[in-house]
Amino acid sequence: MAEIDMARFDRLFRALGEQGLSRLQSSVVSVIFDSDAGKYFGLPFAMAGVPVRLISSSALSPNELVIDVKPDNADNGTNASDNASRNLRAHAYASAFGRFNLRNDLAVGIVGELGYRNMETLLGGSNIIIDCTSNPRSKQSALDFALKHGSIYLSAAVIPGYGKLELSCELSSQPTESILMDGLGELEKKFFEEINGTAKDPDEHAALVRSANATKELIAMFLGGIAADEIVRALIGKEEVLDQQLHFKFGYGSEMFDPLRFGERLKTLDILDMQDKAALFFGVGGVGTNAGYALARAGIGRADALDNDRVDLTNVLRTLFYHDRVNVEKAIAFAQKIPVISGGRTASTGFYQKLSEGTDGLILPRRYDVYVDGFDTFGARRLAATRAEQDETPIITASGRYDGFDVEAYAPGRTLCVDCNFRLGELAAKELAEASKRQSCGAEYTPQNSWINQSVGAIVAATVASTFRPDKYGEPVNGMIFYDPMLPARLFVNTKHGKCAKSEGKVGGLLHNMDGVTQDAK
Repeated sequence: MAEIDMARFDRLFRALGEQGLSRLQSSVVSVIFDSDAGKYFGLPFAMAGVPVRLISSSALSPNELVIDVKPDNADNGTNASDNASRNLRAHAYASAFGRFNLRNDLAVGIVGELGYRNMETLLGGSNIIIDCTSNPRSKQSALDFALKHGSIYLSAAVIPGYGKLELSCELSSQPTESILMDGLGELEKKFFEEINGTAKDPDEHAALVRSANATKELIAMFLGGIAADEIVRALIGKEEVLDQQLHFKFGYGSEMFDPLRFGERLKTLDILDMQDKAALFFGVGGVGTNAGYALARAGIGRADALDNDRVDLTNVLRTLFYHDRVNVEKAIAFAQKIPVISGGRTASTGFYQKLSEGTDGLILPRRYDVYVDGFDTFGARRLAATRAEQDETPIITASGRYDGFDVEAYAPGRTLCVDCNFRLGELAAKELAEASKRQSCGAEYTPQNSWINQSVGAIVAATVASTFRPDKYGEPVNGMIFYDPMLPARLFVNTKHGKCAKSEGKVGGLLHNMDGVTQDAK
């Protein structure tokens, strides 16, 4: 753990500089939450060595996990022995967070609710405040404190099927009533009332509730990573601060980043659509593990992994998945973790093997419903895409970078292939020609990977669901999904049109290039 902590410090130091790292690690982050969404907003800071206060009065759910750590027997920091105190999320999460950092005193659990009393006591000394409740009264109290003390304040709300966030700091516009996110709590309450009224039997009710909670968790995972990135950028003054709301709604295809409009219904991921599906992950580093985690939490039936690398110290910074697996083969570590993370619902096998040209060296044990590409070089990503084209299997290819992320889907007969979509073949050839100049993400100084990969994993899981059931969750995006913190809007869906020869599984037909020009396919 000491070596891991030194590696984490080294990468953050090289990326943020001495002053930036000092500002980050001398900050105090208070996370106010009322559901398990809170862990996804607090963990990115705890793993970066930032002191975190976890403020909540909510209780743990049965069999709840923090990544793969079971927190329900946690010490609450005050040596209290009663079970009721131990099972409060604030205390239990604080203890569990200590498993991911050498300094196990970084996270402190505080039982309390904002908006009623003791605001100064709960938040005193906090220069970063995150309220991810759906309670406008709590958000108003947090905002009042932030404006009074000059703290960075991020307001987020996460409900089944929808979430949004907004940042307030000295460099952003004067916050409006929108930051209180009024009405989302009532919308969530109505959603669960409808479940209670429509479920015909206890099994159906349990499945609907689990589906709703799984979708909420997916959205919290996505927004938590974005929140950490935006807060750190505002803290160190790196780029233009976020000055508008960001949204994410599940099951709306290319409109996933649009706000929820009046009358639109919340869509949730039906776990029954996932439990008989199998995914193979090509590369399980920062991107692959977060995508595997998200799909395991969403209830996919099988998640296998292929990787010929071992876990090194840099992997621990870029994913919480490997905090206790340094020097273990990645594919094997992945296969050990997935069943635990899924609560036993997802089977997993690891293949400690390299993906090479051709198919002779890779004989798969079964037919997979989807491939997920988490490789960190264009050459390896092209090999994975080639395999998908040969097998006529959908593939989701994704990359988490220091300056954001991108996710692309290839679904035979429904989207462009990866070459027509974003010229992956050209990028791979250029990378090969300039090999001496290219470093993998294991060598690059990219601290944002540690939290942006969290967001990438959630988008990959949502995209996988759309390839399985486009009738329910919208067609997979024919184009690119990306986050660019250099641009004011931040989140984009770049939709392209048409299909190509490869996507239709035949030679000939029409090829649509990046500029939308149609030509004969070669």
